[in-house]
Amino acid sequence: MLDGARESDGLLDGLDLDVETERLAALLDGLALAGARTSPESMRAVLRRHLESLRAP
Repeated sequence: MLDGARESDGLLDGLDLDVETERLAALLDGLALAGARTSPESMRAVLRRHLESLRAP
């Protein structure tokens, strides 16, 4: 997913894709663990905000 975004110039310049991949995996792991106390809408909002923070203007 991140590779495709980079290829289409959709990511901020200078991002380290290896680091961003690990950050995304950690976020998803955390959301999975929080599933019992967090609504699906909140999880989507958290994920959306994270991905938007990587997006090129």
